[in-house]
Amino acid sequence: ESTVAKVTSDGQLTTNLSGLTPAEVTEASEYFEDAIAASLQAEGALPAGAFVAVTDIDSNGVVSYIITMYLPPGADNAVIVSGINSKLSSASTLAAISSAVASDASSSSSTITDLSSLDVTGFIRGESRGVSFKEWYPNWVASGSYCTNDGNQPPFMRESVNQGEYLFSTQKECCEQWYTYAKDCEGSSGDPNEDKYFPLFSSGECSKKQVKHLEAYEQDRYDTLEECCSDRFSYSKEKCCDSPGMGGCTTSGEVVYLPDWRNNQCVVRSSDSLGTHEEEYANSSLSSCCSRFFDWPGSNCLESLS
Repeated sequence: ESTVAKVTSDGQLTTNLSGLTPAEVTEASEYFEDAIAASLQAEGALPAGAFVAVTDIDSNGVVSYIITMYLPPGADNAVIVSGINSKLSSASTLAAISSAVASDASSSSSTITDLSSLDVTGFIRGESRGVSFKEWYPNWVASGSYCTNDGNQPPFMRESVNQGEYLFSTQKECCEQWYTYAKDCEGSSGDPNEDKYFPLFSSGECSKKQVKHLEAYEQDRYDTLEECCSDRFSYSKEKCCDSPGMGGCTTSGEVVYLPDWRNNQCVVRSSDSLGTHEEEYANSSLSSCCSRFFDWPGSNCLESLS
């Protein structure tokens, strides 16, 4: 018996429609479902057996949809979803959808007059479920890392307007864009057997595990016990440094502060542990780091170490 994985990918299409009645929304939704599916199939982007459902067309003409796929073992889910989003970002695909909807409406003698001059103007990427977001990206947080594909990109990199600059299908492309000076960028995916320290908030201590044993939610990772305790438990650092079996804190190099793009905060690091690509982001104080990278209304950066 074969096993398949259910994968869904949603998003929105912006159009020049407006003010459709509930009955017109129901009718237009069917045209859009057929048009989106046919256009993606023509581009070779929609897997066999996948189907498109339009979940809403709002008063501003924004069409919300969800694509459901059942993929076989071994299928590269991330590549398939990325391919769909890439095609929907293309002006030619959007034009094909516009044309298909108008054609279907005309052949069905639709009374929705706006469909005859439909213009699908844009695509807004949504969320994907059942698939890991594994594109390569420049990792400015992890010590000794260049380009990684661990799925932990900062949210701003995933925004559709930024994907072309920060997300890449191969490590080589990422390295050529961001780390031309680093000859060892390609192939530097990190050592899964390396120990990383992480906070235990329930006890105010830090522990350590090999990278390969860390859970997905254990994202606060440090090279030394000193860094972990200083960053997460500065108010009770002495207790943290006495965490059982950790060997105590040892300070090496100058204490500096680096931006943590994922949490919009600054973290403590030892200058001796910085990679070459991280040095330009180092700051001598928390306030200078926050004002440099996270200086906007409502920022809680200055509370990073509180």
